Parts: sequence; structure tokens; C-alpha cells
Amino acid sequence: MKKTGETPPAGPGGEIRSALEVAMERIARMEAEGGAEPETEAAPAAAAPAASSAELAQARREAQEYLSALQYKTAEFDNFRKRVRREMEERARRGLDVSELLPLMDDFDRATAASAAGGDMAAFMDALSMLHSHLEGLLRARGVERRSSLGEPFDPRFHEAVMVEEHPDYPDGTVCRELEPLYLLDGETLRPARVVVCRRNDGAAPPEA
Repeated sequence: MKKTGETPPAGPGGEIRSALEVAMERIARMEAEGGAEPETEAAPAAAAPAASSAELAQARREAQEYLSALQYKTAEFDNFRKRVRREMEERARRGLDVSELLPLMDDFDRATAASAAGGDMAAFMDALSMLHSHLEGLLRARGVERRSSLGEPFDPRFHEAVMVEEHPDYPDGTVCRELEPLYLLDGETLRPARVVVCRRNDGAAPPEA
């Protein structure tokens, strides 16, 4: 029985560890008494050796089960800890260096200067294009992928439906407009695409690919 104020067992498999300790103490006590536990009024003294022998074997089996369960829990926790460490190291490796933002600021400066110097729209658009390319490169280097959803079947794992509308050029239930693109991180959804889903009411066959 757990004593009042007793500190709960810490670490993986704490309850199993406590049960194992109790079982081992019971085995040690029974072996020290020569395999016989104290007699009770309900059990005749003559039957004590056979009963205690069976109880000792049962206690050993229980201890082995507790030990196996504890070893499994310990290994499971160790694997979890290693996985978390690897994920943290990977995120740190992909972390954005502040100095990598400076080329983006240079592109903004060029775009602003081009706009202020006589409204040179071509130079302004060139600067914006460079900015876009630099930003895409930073994201791609960190495992971020931008993917078009246009024409794809609606999938709640990758898409957030904003509305539905009829469209003659797309099959029913597919994405006919993309308001914001889908971004993936190492193949997993980083941000779902916000899309418009096609709804066909005319019974027309889907367009050929």
C-alpha cells in the first residue's frame, strides 16, 4: 500500500518499477524463510510448504513479467528521447541565419529606389523578381516546397476549401481556383492551400487530360 506523502516513482515505467521492487522484496523474504510464508488461520500448517512453493514460483513469474515490461518501457522512452533530439537538431540546422535576410533587404532597397527615381516600373519589377527568387531559395534550402493544387482532387490534408463554384473546365470535386498555395515541409503540410472547389451540376463528363 502506498504511504501517505510518498513521492510517486519518477522516470519511464515508474509504476512498473515499484511493482517489480515489491515482487523482488517478496521473493527475497520468502527465500529467506525457506520458501514458507507465515501461517494463517485459513490455511492448514501441513499445506504450507506446497502452497508457499507455488506462491514463490508465481512471484518469480510476476517479477520476470514486471522486469520485461520495465525494460520495454525504458527502451521505448529512450527511442522517444533520441527522436526528439534528432528533430531538435534538424530544426536547429535549418534555422534561419539573420545574415541571410540581408540580401532580401537589399532587394527591397533597390525596388524602393527604382520606384522613387522617376517611376521606372521595369527596374521596380526586376527588383521584386530578385526578392522573390532569394526568398524561394531560402525556403527551398530548408526543405520547404511550394506546390500547386490547381486541378487536384480536394484533399483536407492539403487543402482548405473557402467556397465552391461551378466551372466548365474542371471535374467535380477538384480545385478550380487557388487563392493561397500549399506549402510542404519535408513532405508534410506546413500550410494548407486555400482553394475554391469545383461543383458540376450539368452532368457533363470531366474534361480529358
